[in-house]
Amino acid sequence: MKIVSLSDLIDEPSIHNTEISKKVILSPGDAPHIKSVGQVHFKPGQIIPSHSHGDMHEIFLISSGSGVIRINGREHHLSSGSCTVVQPNEPHEVENTGSESMLLVYFQIPLSNPTKR
Repeated sequence: MKIVSLSDLIDEPSIHNTEISKKVILSPGDAPHIKSVGQVHFKPGQIIPSHSHGDMHEIFLISSGSGVIRINGREHHLSSGSCTVVQPNEPHEVENTGSESMLLVYFQIPLSNPTKR
């Protein structure tokens, strides 16, 4: 069993934009079939630039705020309660286009046989 409280976790920089902070809730080995679970805090105007992962699916759940996610160049609106699944190798970027902070919870699910890109 593992119990985690967000209030006990330290803020650390996102690898895609070090000005954006995140809290890693679960890490590899904490739960089967999960690479990582975390919460990312976007201030208004902050963006994680376009990137892709060949070795996993990513699921994004917006817990508060609003913004956009661009997947394969197509823009999709995000608001509190929105959930988006990004497939392996799909280029994606996330931006807080709102006037308030946006909190995003992410789930990274590795492929059984990962392929690096």
